[in-house]
Amino acid sequence: MRSFRISAFAFWVGAVFAGPLHAANFTVRALFNNTFVPSNLTIEVGDSVTFINIGNGLHNVLEDNGAWACAEGCEDQGGSGEPSSSSWSFTRVFEVPGDVGYYCDVHGVPGSGMIGKIRVVVPNSPGALEWSAATYVADEGRPTVTALVRRVGGISGTVSVRATASVGTASAADFTPSTATLNWAEGDTATKTFTVSLRDDELAEPTETILLALSNPSGGATLGPRATATITLEDDDAPPSPGKLRFSAPAFLGNEGGKVKGFVNAIYSGFPTIIFADIIADLIVNHKKLEGL
Repeated sequence: MRSFRISAFAFWVGAVFAGPLHAANFTVRALFNNTFVPSNLTIEVGDSVTFINIGNGLHNVLEDNGAWACAEGCEDQGGSGEPSSSSWSFTRVFEVPGDVGYYCDVHGVPGSGMIGKIRVVVPNSPGALEWSAATYVADEGRPTVTALVRRVGGISGTVSVRATASVGTASAADFTPSTATLNWAEGDTATKTFTVSLRDDELAEPTETILLALSNPSGGATLGPRATATITLEDDDAPPSPGKLRFSAPAFLGNEGGKVKGFVNAIYSGFPTIIFADIIADLIVNHKKLEGL
């Protein structure tokens, strides 16, 4: 009985630390039309992906955040990540759940051009739910702003989460506070949208914020690290102008030792302006009386 327990424990240790017993391999091809096929791929932790270019142009593969660069092998494995038009292939194993974006730096940049994404999930895990970004920026003149919520780290089961937009430095005069429930089906990895309606109050204001939050995950899902986010609301109204002041004539005549009387024309918009100079005038609107030495 004792020897059986030792063997069972050894098997458990091996299963936990050796990764999946049946890890899969997937293939992504770099094509002559400057695309990766497939450009979106969902795999499990421990699976590997082989990237192939069979003479289809000058290509390489770079991870969005610079973690690795590959073509004729990978730089972190002794190969070269420089673009190459030769036939090349390399394989990488993905051990950490999450989204891995990549691109060819000849024909793209992170998020645009010749790009792709690998979503790495934990087997039999419902995953975590989080905002796709920490900050979203919107112009107050737009009718709505859309924030995105993603499912990462797992695809098992049906899950949901509550998304809420509430007042930060922006008030209910600037937007409509709202709540919505976002849902994912079994195997669903699509990014969900949460739309907030904005109100243009036609007042010149500083930049304001709307607070976003996720809560009440269901189906065994958890909240990811980015459970809160912010909408930065930029004002679209021009700041008030203090106006312009100018003399009503290029010259005024007077007697030596006396006083000169003239007028100042005010081109006025917004807040009043007080001017301190050798000539002092009390300004009302339109033609202002000027008395000075």
